[in-house]
Amino acid sequence: CQEGVQWLAPLMRRRACPATPSEMMRLLEGTKVPFAELPEASPLREALESLQAQGSVAVVCALPCGRAKLCAAGERGAECLTLFVNQHEMRELRETLQEFFCPPSPAAAAEAVAPRGGGA
Repeated sequence: CQEGVQWLAPLMRRRACPATPSEMMRLLEGTKVPFAELPEASPLREALESLQAQGSVAVVCALPCGRAKLCAAGERGAECLTLFVNQHEMRELRETLQEFFCPPSPAAAAEAVAPRGGGA
């Protein structure tokens, strides 16, 4: 389902809503996000409020690696936004977003460079 959003988002223009990484991560928690809880200057909030009609949207989060984007299908309700993602897609999208925006912990970084096994 989400692969199709990547192709449709550029064509949707008005219904393609930009989200920051933190906004996308919040949406990927799987709960409804009221517009009023988004910052007033948020491009996502501005895009949702400018639609003035309920319906499907493409939520687009730009990744810092060139022109890559993370896209998800959503539903703009009267006062909130909900993503149309199943649990598997939600987990994959969260992992992708964390990979690009969350630096590894010192323990994880040390584990990544530590030699495997204990043989001589």
